[in-house]
Amino acid sequence: KSYNQLIKLGYSSDKILQVEALRYIYFEKNKIKKNNHKKKLLILGDIQNKPTLDLIKNVNKISNQLKNFEISFKPHFANPINKELFNKIDVDITNISLSKNINKFDIVYCANPTSSAVDAYISGVQTIIHYNFDGINFSPLRDYPNVIFVKNSYELLKSLNQEVPIISHNKQKN
Repeated sequence: KSYNQLIKLGYSSDKILQVEALRYIYFEKNKIKKNNHKKKLLILGDIQNKPTLDLIKNVNKISNQLKNFEISFKPHFANPINKELFNKIDVDITNISLSKNINKFDIVYCANPTSSAVDAYISGVQTIIHYNFDGINFSPLRDYPNVIFVKNSYELLKSLNQEVPIISHNKQKN
């Protein structure tokens, strides 16, 4: 997709080298069997404070409707967040390795510019991205199928309760 975007922007194809990100080599290829009665939601904090606070605000607003979710929050290492900001819901603050644990979650909710959304998407985890639609969409997953963009708590709740077909990205290359 990035290659095609560069071509559309006028870059010469002989000046573009296609590469693969090595960071995704370590993602577990096998899905972990998930709990059928409680969905596991992972909220991924951003390096910037405002996008992270927007995520927390949306979750707090719909806290009464999240009784059937186990919720974890992984702050960006450069932006630690106080657990008390989740004032209406019980959240487990975690610093787990994303590459080794992403498949333990059913849904990932993150901010627009973060590359951690790619980690979730590549792993086949339902990916919801908060984007307020008043600026440039910097998400590396813009225009990708089965990625949900939400702008408020209402849209977040709606997306948490819908089943999204997940595309498997763990195919072996020849």
